[in-house]
Amino acid sequence: MHGWGGNKDSLAALALPFSREYRVTQVDLYGFGDTPHPDKALILDDFAEAVVALIRFYKMTSVVLVGHSFGGKVALWTARKYGMLIDRIVLIDASGMRPRRGLRYCYKVLLYKFRKNVGLSTRLSGSADYREAKGYQKQTFVNIVNTHLDKELSYITLPALLLWGANDADTPLYMGRKMARRLVRGRLIVLKGAGHFSYLDQYAECLAHIKAFIGGANG
Repeated sequence: MHGWGGNKDSLAALALPFSREYRVTQVDLYGFGDTPHPDKALILDDFAEAVVALIRFYKMTSVVLVGHSFGGKVALWTARKYGMLIDRIVLIDASGMRPRRGLRYCYKVLLYKFRKNVGLSTRLSGSADYREAKGYQKQTFVNIVNTHLDKELSYITLPALLLWGANDADTPLYMGRKMARRLVRGRLIVLKGAGHFSYLDQYAECLAHIKAFIGGANG
């Protein structure tokens, strides 16, 4: 296994068993782990191109990209644009689908715009991730959140394993079902009793599914 998109610390336990048989490269995406955010706002293309640069630099072959949450979104876009360099992708509670918008969300948007227009503070508006972002990271966050891949998934023909927590509140299960339907070779496995970090909540089961999926690469 050569590509691992996501948070280095939380995915280390899942990656370790594979290092005995495969070459594992854990990727710190821009603004995560030890990789600083550059002095400019980024778009999804920038993250995908960074992953591809690593693949080419290390002359990787038989590449399997594994990504959790935003790492899954990067894996999807990398597969969409550079599918010839990748064999398979594993998506764990991945983002990328356009979310359903309810009345609560619309109210929050209207309130934010109202406060901004009348000169009131908007410091407490938006998600916790957005409020914690600094400098160019804020615009990067906006760019990424507003990039949806719904219409792009049918162009991805690589085998894709989707592991999803049944109780995921951040990227709800309906997103996983929709994603699996749109991917040409997508297979969804729902992990009962698991949330957004399903690979921690159902570690052994998640590990077994990934091993079987990778083991079938030559079958």
